[in-house]
Amino acid sequence: MMSDLLIENRAGNESLAGNESLAGKNLSPLVLVAHPRPPETYLRALDLVSLGYDCSLSPGNLNAYGGLLLVGGGDVLPAFYRGDVPARDVNFVKDKLEFDLLGYFVGKGLPVLAICRGFQLVNVFFGGTLKNVNGHSGKTDVFHPVSACGKIFGGLGRVNSAHCQAADIVPENAKIVAVAPDLTPEAAIYGENIICTQFHPERMEQNVTEKIFGAFAEAVKCRTSR
Repeated sequence: MMSDLLIENRAGNESLAGNESLAGKNLSPLVLVAHPRPPETYLRALDLVSLGYDCSLSPGNLNAYGGLLLVGGGDVLPAFYRGDVPARDVNFVKDKLEFDLLGYFVGKGLPVLAICRGFQLVNVFFGGTLKNVNGHSGKTDVFHPVSACGKIFGGLGRVNSAHCQAADIVPENAKIVAVAPDLTPEAAIYGENIICTQFHPERMEQNVTEKIFGAFAEAVKCRTSR
């Protein structure tokens, strides 16, 4: 429904069509969460690193935002990467809106944090493909070890998976920085300021949440201070 694309407040009982930020409106700078009603875990993670936010798939003024958060959800339509991989919970309209938002932020050189489905969306956006994986999802998060490197992910020993798909072929601008024992990519950096995690840092220990969301916040604040 069109009303689902309006900006929603945290309580979910009011819609605003204007540019007023919501739960994080007293914090600065402002990032866009590409979901009208994201799980509270994402919003708490943004609060933890003092980032203000709006939650919407169709914001009125993209110039108001210094960064983009792409969250989990259904599979990306395989037609977008010319694939025939079985997919679930596909939503063409949502895919298109998120690709358009991602295109804007990439075009402006603004930071992006992409989680789970978000990682897959970024990979497809830059010309990569997806594959189905086994053993990375269940009734609750599936924890497994990872091999990780780099400033953001170095020292990370295990992560929480909740996905049935993952990046397969990755584009040249992608640097894989964490992999599962089956070599499924669990984290990557695209270009200079696009941070991707296949796992869910917003549902991990606070120090992990703070490190990854903190890196995103640092990039947003650095970019918006120019």
